[in-house]
Amino acid sequence: MTQFVKLYCEDIKLAKQYYYQSKVHFDIQTEDGSALKKKMLKKYLEGMQWVLYYYYRGSPHWRWFYPYHYAPMISDLGINIVQDFLGSTTIQNFEIDFNCPENPHPYTPFQQLLCIMPLKSFHLIPHEFKVIPETRMVDSYPMDFGVDLNGKTMAYEAIVLIPFVDESKLLEEESALYKKGLKLKDKDKIRNTIAFQYHSYKYDANPAQLSLLKSTLTHFTQQTHDFSQV
Repeated sequence: MTQFVKLYCEDIKLAKQYYYQSKVHFDIQTEDGSALKKKMLKKYLEGMQWVLYYYYRGSPHWRWFYPYHYAPMISDLGINIVQDFLGSTTIQNFEIDFNCPENPHPYTPFQQLLCIMPLKSFHLIPHEFKVIPETRMVDSYPMDFGVDLNGKTMAYEAIVLIPFVDESKLLEEESALYKKGLKLKDKDKIRNTIAFQYHSYKYDANPAQLSLLKSTLTHFTQQTHDFSQV
């Protein structure tokens, strides 16, 4: 990042070439690299449109994702960004592409976790799923991976350079498990349900049964009574 800032002060064009080459491995001096950069800019605009739809209309596509670890140079969007990269005033339907499958419906909770969890967190879902990252998709769940501070100072601010999971392959592997006889326990079926609803709780000052609420935080006093009721 220091090298980029220095270059940017001296020659913006060279700085941009350095940025795309070092961050996303695009040689924007070539025709292919220029096309890849334009694709990246379009995906970035799609992302902004997705966010606007999500907050003002609801999710337009539950499986769309931004397929890069970095944003493009904002100055590359230019003035006529809509016409230059979208060709229309708004995105009505997201382009079916490597980052946007044809199926727009939500993943199940377990599918979502399979897409984002590191291997060491797989104890949070039924153990049968662990075969997926340990066999045919081992490259998608590396134990060691790079991080880029990208001008920051703290590790939690870094960009984590983990691979994006291949959705179609993941769903194939999950389907194969069910075909081989995987059956979820009742409690896991409830956990894995797609339902836009929530449970509510009310205060009960005189519960019929009292239970001890144990805390894993040793420096806090445990609550001896449970005054809640579903």
